[in-house]
Amino acid sequence: MPPTVGPQTLVPQSLSQLVAQYGVVDFSNMEMVSFALWEKLTYTSGTTMSLTFFVNQHADTTGNLPLAGQLPSGFFFIVQAIRLAPFPATTITAAAANPGAGTLLGSFNDVHRLITTGDVKLTVGTKEYGRWPTWMLPGGGGAYGTLNMVSAQAAGQYQAFEYGVSGVPDPRSVYSLPVPLMIPPQYDFKMIATWAAALTLQAGDTPIYGVLDGTLIRPKQ
Repeated sequence: MPPTVGPQTLVPQSLSQLVAQYGVVDFSNMEMVSFALWEKLTYTSGTTMSLTFFVNQHADTTGNLPLAGQLPSGFFFIVQAIRLAPFPATTITAAAANPGAGTLLGSFNDVHRLITTGDVKLTVGTKEYGRWPTWMLPGGGGAYGTLNMVSAQAAGQYQAFEYGVSGVPDPRSVYSLPVPLMIPPQYDFKMIATWAAALTLQAGDTPIYGVLDGTLIRPKQ
């Protein structure tokens, strides 16, 4: 019986069938748990044209990959959803910065430019998956966007504060792969976000999280 494929899950007939092709022998010593692989990188305002996630080892608040660019021996990961989440600082637009009509400069516009001028791909070994426009990969969490006037100004001028993220702050607001994919143990993998040009951001240097949601298959504790 082939695996059952859904928008968010891949349920094999048995765990042994799922991992047999990768050479794991003792299936009784494996367990499956919900998991997310993630890393935080910095978009340097005016300079960055690409960010490559999951090439460094982490064990702190900047990521959780235990080895540089690979899963340990005996660990498999089923990728079921992909996120790219920029978190610019809150900005305040000065009264004279945008007199009258025009583009409102600030963190909300930073997010708009970050997600509409770039794309993302995932590579596992020598195979490439994607390339998705960045706006298709919402973050699914964090503070929500807002725009508020904070003081009265002369006619044709304004002062406002704003903040924005990619997608509504709901962990379910993510791009789920129609067909999940497998990252085997000790295979190089990475996620690359690329922009057409370096963006100068009103919020300055901005942290961006790359996240792979899915199921981790590992030896039992």
